[in-house]
Amino acid sequence: MPSSPSEFTPDALHRCIVRWNFEQCIWGGAILLVSVFFWLLTGFASLVVIASLRMIPKLDWSTPIPWNTPDDVSLLFESLALSMLAGIGISSFPTLFVLESSDDRFAGIELPKWRWNDQWGTDHCWALLGIAPALTLLGIRVIQRCFSFDRSRINLACRTYAYLDRWDDWAPYPKLFSQRRAVQLLYHMKLIRVSHRFGKLEIRIRRNVSQKRSVIS
Repeated sequence: MPSSPSEFTPDALHRCIVRWNFEQCIWGGAILLVSVFFWLLTGFASLVVIASLRMIPKLDWSTPIPWNTPDDVSLLFESLALSMLAGIGISSFPTLFVLESSDDRFAGIELPKWRWNDQWGTDHCWALLGIAPALTLLGIRVIQRCFSFDRSRINLACRTYAYLDRWDDWAPYPKLFSQRRAVQLLYHMKLIRVSHRFGKLEIRIRRNVSQKRSVIS
């Protein structure tokens, strides 16, 4: 990435945006691959549990029901088990992963970012049963951080950046959703600053993009 905003050309910024998109897709895809392993592990564990239940003599697996074959009953129990674990994973997502956010005043520009919750408690043991669906949901949400591969939207982000570069002062936070998305991307690429000035959100180009990300003023 260029060392200062003045070194950015539309093509350079376009490449940076495309790289950002690919990074989100790669990270999200990697998490989804990990979730596949846990789904396989969860499915294997459910089969083991069902096989163990069939070993109990008191359970009659030939009751007169429409699906009275052992395979159909096993499939029914496995489907119920996986559905229950999926529900646990989705409902337990906030327990396993914490959303990193700052002031609520900046909620409109912050892309969601999650980290593993290191505050262990009794809820974690229950939530870990649904780690497979929870990781699947996390991977999807990471991919959703991708801005867009649509060239027109990327060009809008480049034009927004060029406007702020020429303006070189605090500008009002845009009202149009497409422009807000562009500002959101530029902010997370550390190219602009956002401030809550005089009770309103305002944006300004960051003149030293090589510095570490500072806390939003």
